[in-house]
Amino acid sequence: MSVRTPVLCAVSTLALLLALPGDLTAQRADTAARAPAPPGSAGGQQAASTVVLTKLTTTIGLTSTVCKGNSHMGGIAWVDYNGDHWPDLFITNGSNRQHFLYRNNGNGTFTDQSSLVPKPNVTLEDGGVVFGDLENDGDQDIVVYVDNPVFNTLFFNTAAGGPNLLYRNQGNGTFTQEAGTAGIVDPQGRRNDVGGLADYDRDGFLDLYLGHWQRLSPFNEGITDYSRLLHNDGDGTFTDASASTHVNGYGRDVLTCMWFDANLDGWQDLYVGNSHPETFGYPDMDSNDILYMNSGSGFFWDETGNPRLFGDDSKAAMGQDIGDVDGDGDWDLYVTDVFDLGPEPFGNALYHGSPEGRFQDNTADLAGVATTLQNVSWPCNFADFNLDGWVDLWVGTGENTVREFLFLNDQDGTFTELVVPGFSGLFTKGGSFADYDGDGDVDLCLWNDELQSTCIYRNDSAIACNWVEFKLIGSTSNRSAIGALVRLTGNGLTQMRRVSGGDSAHSQQDLILHFGLDQATSVDIAVDWPNGLHEEFTNVGVNRLHFLVEGQGFLPEQLTSSISRWSTSAQTLTVATLTNHGGRETHSATGYGPLPYVVTGLGHQAVFAGVPANPGTVTVTSSSGANWVLPVTTVP
Repeated sequence: MSVRTPVLCAVSTLALLLALPGDLTAQRADTAARAPAPPGSAGGQQAASTVVLTKLTTTIGLTSTVCKGNSHMGGIAWVDYNGDHWPDLFITNGSNRQHFLYRNNGNGTFTDQSSLVPKPNVTLEDGGVVFGDLENDGDQDIVVYVDNPVFNTLFFNTAAGGPNLLYRNQGNGTFTQEAGTAGIVDPQGRRNDVGGLADYDRDGFLDLYLGHWQRLSPFNEGITDYSRLLHNDGDGTFTDASASTHVNGYGRDVLTCMWFDANLDGWQDLYVGNSHPETFGYPDMDSNDILYMNSGSGFFWDETGNPRLFGDDSKAAMGQDIGDVDGDGDWDLYVTDVFDLGPEPFGNALYHGSPEGRFQDNTADLAGVATTLQNVSWPCNFADFNLDGWVDLWVGTGENTVREFLFLNDQDGTFTELVVPGFSGLFTKGGSFADYDGDGDVDLCLWNDELQSTCIYRNDSAIACNWVEFKLIGSTSNRSAIGALVRLTGNGLTQMRRVSGGDSAHSQQDLILHFGLDQATSVDIAVDWPNGLHEEFTNVGVNRLHFLVEGQGFLPEQLTSSISRWSTSAQTLTVATLTNHGGRETHSATGYGPLPYVVTGLGHQAVFAGVPANPGTVTVTSSSGANWVLPVTTVP
C-alpha cells in the first residue's frame, strides 16, 4: 500500500468557506493548549486534589441524548467522521429510538448531525459501536452491531437480532449504509452485543470480531450460539474466518471483548468476557472468559484453560480496559463484574500482567479497585485524568443509586478513590474518553439509560502539569493505526498507550493518544506500528498534538489552499486557510487578528473591516509554528 499524505474531506473547499456568513473575527472558545508548568509548580501526588469534572449536556449542544436500551446495551464512540481531527460523538440507542451523531465544532460545543446516520429500521436495537477506516481511504467508517430489544438475565433469550449496520464514510460529510454488501450481517440473523476491530493478520486492513449472547435453549429454533471473526478482504468487505482462526465461540455467552497485544510480540490478541455457568446455575453452559493468543500464523491459541497465563475471576464481565498501572512496561487488565459471586475474590478484577502475557494474579482488592458495592460495575477506562504521568481508572456503574468511581493512581500499584461531587445517579452502561475540547486533559462521555441524558463530564483540572497527544496515521499498516503501541519516556518515567479498536463497554475511545507528563518539558517516544515497523523519536515537544505518519515521521502543517482578497467597495480583507492539520491549530493574520476555525468549511476564516487599501500580502501564522505569506487579490 502506498503512503498517502493526509488530506481534508472533499467537503472542505474554499467555496464553502467563503459562503459562510459575515464577520467571523470573534475569538475561539477557550480551547488553547495548556501552557507549560513553571519550574517548582505543583505536580505528581499534589495533582490528585485538583481533578474537577463538570457535567454538561445542553449547554454544549447535546440537545436530544435521552437513550433507552434492553438493560445490557449502551455505548458511545469518539469518531472523527469529518477528518478535522476533533473527536465527534456517536451515541447508540435502543429499539424505536434513533441513535445520535454530534459534530464537534472545535470550540467546545457540538451540533446534531444524526440525520447523516439514520437507522434503516427504527426498531433495531443498537448493541454497541466501533469505528475505523475499513478500506484505508482516509476516513472513519462506523459499525453498529445490533442486539435484540429483549435481554433477560434470568431466563433464556431468543437468538435473533440484527441486521448489523455499517455506515460507510464517503469522505464528503455523508454516509451510505452497506452492511449487507460488506458481509457483516449475520447469515442466521443472530444478535450481536459486542464488537472490536484489529488487524489480526497484519495485512494492513482492519478485521472485525462480533460476539453473540444468548442462553442456550431448545426453544431457539435451531440457531447455534456462535461468535464470528470476520476477515477484511482488503476493500472493506469481510469473510467469516472463525473456523480457520479457531475463534469460533461455540457455546459461549459473550458479554464483552477487546483486542490488544497481550504478550507484546507485535500481534493482536483477543480477550472475550463471558457469563459463567455458575452465574445462573445452568450446568450446560461453557462460558469461562477467553484469552485468544495470536500465533502470528493465521490462527489463535485458546489460553482459557491455562492457569499459568490467565486468571478468570469475573462471573459476568461487563467492561474492560488495559493500562500499565505500575509502570513496569507491560499491560495490566481490568475487568468489571456485574455479579459478586463466590468463591473469593469478589468484585471486579485487576490482573497485573507480565511481558509473557500472563494475567493470572488478581490484585483488585489490594489495589483498592474491586468496587463490590452493590455489584453494578459496567464500563471502565484507564486514562491519566490528573496529568501526573500515571494512568488512573474510571469505573461506571449500571445502577442509579450508586456513584461513579474515579480512582487516582498512587504511583505504587494502588489507587485512591476521588469522590467527585455530582458523579452519581447516572445508570451508566457505556462510555469512553477523549480530549474533546483540546485543552490537554481527558474528558468523559457517559451513556446513561433513560433516567438522565447521556452527558459529557468535562475535565476542568486546574493543575499546571504538562501533556502531549499523538495522532497516528498508518501507511502500510491500517490507516487508523488501530493496534499501534506508543511508549513515551519523560522525567525518567515510561508510559504505554495503544490505539484502541473498541474498549470500555460497547464503546470506543478517541484514536488520538493522550499522555500526562507532570513536569516533563520534552519526551522521547518509541512507536510499534501494527505491521511491525519500529520507530523512535527524541526531544519531542510537549503541550500540543503531534501528527505522526508511519515511515515518514512527524507531519508538518502544510497549507493545502487559501484565499486572501481585499474588497474595494467594502474595504474588507477576507483571509481563509485550509491545512492538513484540520482544525487543531490556531491561525492568525499578522496585524489583523485571529482566523477562527469554521467547522462547516473545515478551515480558518475571518473578514477584517476597515482596511482602506490592498496590503499586497498578508502573513498567516499558526500555533504549529508554520507561517505563510499570501498574496492579496483585489475584488470589487
